[in-house]
Amino acid sequence: MALKEKYEDQVVFVIVDVGDQEGNRMANEFMVRYIPAFFYIDSNGEIVANDTGVLTKGNIESRIAQILDN
Repeated sequence: MALKEKYEDQVVFVIVDVGDQEGNRMANEFMVRYIPAFFYIDSNGEIVANDTGVLTKGNIESRIAQILDN
């Protein structure tokens, strides 16, 4: 099962393409230095965690579970 389907009621997934103008603006705003970059943002708009580099589905799911448990 895809993570998007598994967590659809708890998590909003957003993919940003840094190759386009809006994506590049967002990358600068979030100070992205490495791609891929993952930002975990809570319902208050605060970045609660971030990861960079290639992650497995398990890595991402562990991070999501950790955040949701807090």
